[in-house]
Amino acid sequence: MIDKLYLVMFVVSTIFLVWHYDLYDKNLPETLNVALMKALPIVSLVSYVSVANVERIQRNEYKHLLFVFAGLLISSLGDMCLTFPHSLFMTGMLLFAITHCCYAVAFGKRTGGIMTKIVFLLMWISGFMLIQSEVPCFIMKVLILGYSAALCNTGWRSTARFESERTIGAFIGCLGTILFMSSDFIIAINKWVLPIPKCEFISLVTYYCGQLGIVLGTMQIHNDQ
Repeated sequence: MIDKLYLVMFVVSTIFLVWHYDLYDKNLPETLNVALMKALPIVSLVSYVSVANVERIQRNEYKHLLFVFAGLLISSLGDMCLTFPHSLFMTGMLLFAITHCCYAVAFGKRTGGIMTKIVFLLMWISGFMLIQSEVPCFIMKVLILGYSAALCNTGWRSTARFESERTIGAFIGCLGTILFMSSDFIIAINKWVLPIPKCEFISLVTYYCGQLGIVLGTMQIHNDQ
């Protein structure tokens, strides 16, 4: 019952934050209060994962959960950094790249079929080529290359898991990853290629739904996967 309360807290805090973005129709003020408000939904998910997996933790069946925990905690720091895009944008990118690496490990070692590999490889290459052509800074191009690789790797691993298991949990995890990828792609297009109406609103909705999907989709993964 307590774990469900943390899910309710996640939903309420997400709706509150998204409503504020829609109300402002622009970036929220760059303040510590806003940074904490952006991190609150993810902290709620951390609490949910902790409480919902008490028995598994007591049985030492928590290897993959450590990577879920790490991914959530690091992404909450990334959220806070991106509240201050003029000074901490690169730091936020690095933190989210580490987040995706953690999630990729949590999804397991499956590689999927050849078409899955080709699709995500093409997504990585085409996405990078589209965005990097509009980025003047070489260092930022390198960061985008690495970040997009980590992002597509997570998408590949979650999709490979769904191909293998064909379960509801695997589907939810895969869907969550795709939503997370969509959020990042929208942000990148809006920042470097062309403005997208309601970008912050759309990216927040897809981001938080993606995080929820990843958490729910990794709850039943076993340590040997």
